[in-house]
Amino acid sequence: MEVLRLTDDTVGKKLDISSRMVQRHVSRVTVLLSARSRLERGILLAARVPTH
Repeated sequence: MEVLRLTDDTVGKKLDISSRMVQRHVSRVTVLLSARSRLERGILLAARVPTH
C-alpha cells in the first residue's frame, strides 16, 4: 500500500530501480486487476487489504 502513495520516481529510488521499471510493474498490476486508472487500482487494492 505504501507504493500507492509514492511517485514512481520515489519508489524507484527506494528500490534502486528506474522509474520506468516501476511504471512497467504498476502497469502490469493495473492490467491484472482490470483497473482503468491509478485511482481505480488503488481502490481495488485497498479493498483487498485486511484492516486491523
